[in-house]
Amino acid sequence: MPIPVPGDIYMTDSYEMSLVTVFPAQRRVLSLGKKKTGSWDESAFQAASSERVLILSEYWKVLSVATGKPFRDLGPRNTSLKSIYSPDLKYYLRAEAAQRGEEPDHIVLYRTADGMRLERLPRMARAYGAAWSPESNRFAVFGVPIAGASPTHYVEELIIYSVR
Repeated sequence: MPIPVPGDIYMTDSYEMSLVTVFPAQRRVLSLGKKKTGSWDESAFQAASSERVLILSEYWKVLSVATGKPFRDLGPRNTSLKSIYSPDLKYYLRAEAAQRGEEPDHIVLYRTADGMRLERLPRMARAYGAAWSPESNRFAVFGVPIAGASPTHYVEELIIYSVR
C-alpha cells in the first residue's frame, strides 16, 4: 500500500508492506511496517501451504496464516533467498552456479532437515527457476538447455522430476 495516499503508486517513496490473505476474504495477516521503494524484495515471501507462509528475515521462518505469528523452532534455517521450499518443507531447490561469479546454471535438490545435497540436476545454459507440486512429490525446472543456447536457435525447456 502506498504511503501517504492510496493510488499514488508511482509518486510515493515508501510503502506499508503487509501480508494479506485473498480467499475466502481479504484479511491482513501481518504488518511489516514502512518500507522505502526498492528496499524490499517480494520474493522474500513463499507460500508453503494454505496455512503456512515462509518469510525470509535473516533466514526462512514459517508463519501461520491463521495467527499471523511465526511457529517456534519450526522450519528451515536456510539464509538463501533463492531457495524454493516444498509445501511440506522437507526439501528445497536452489539455483547454483558452477563457479563463483557465474550465472546460475543448474538446480540442486536439498533435504531441509540436515541440508544434505540429494541431487544436482542437469546443467542448463540458464536456469530460470522451479516450482513444486502441492503434494511435494514432484517439481518442475525450467530454463534454457545447453544445446539451445545459441543466438540462432533459442529453446526453453520444462523438466518434471519426482521425489522418492
